[in-house]
This record gives sequence, C-alpha cells and structure tokens, in this order.
Amino acid sequence: MTGLTAEVFGVPDRGRLAPGLVADLAAFDQATVGDTAAYADPRRTSTGIRWVMQAGHVVVRDGRWLGTRCGVRLAPA
Repeated sequence: MTGLTAEVFGVPDRGRLAPGLVADLAAFDQATVGDTAAYADPRRTSTGIRWVMQAGHVVVRDGRWLGTRCGVRLAPA
C-alpha cells in the first residue's frame, strides 16, 4: 500500500504515484471501513470502500464492484 512496502518486497512499479508506474488506488471512509467476512461466510464484502482503481482501471465505484478484474500476481523483480 506504500512505496516502502513495495520497495521492501522488490516490486518497483507499485506503491508510488508517478508517470509510468501502475496505478493502484483506493478511496475509503476510515470511520466505516471494515471486514464483514466470517469463517462460515468468507465471501461477504467489506464496508466503507468507496472507490478502487486497479492497474489504472476503476473496478469499484460508489462502493459497488463493476465486474472488472485487473489484478495480476506480483513477483519481486
């Protein structure tokens, strides 16, 4: 989620906002963000996540997933 984390794990094109890097962003309400999943129901969605951009594509808008999957497995450089 930060440049330091990306640096520690050897992922050079993530963790910072700069031209040429991959844009992964999330906008959330810190007062309401939370995990609602449970062992018996692990697919329940989180709360408070309003907007997510993954690899430069908006995948969550107004708290609703848009059906787009842009994630990739990250491997250290």
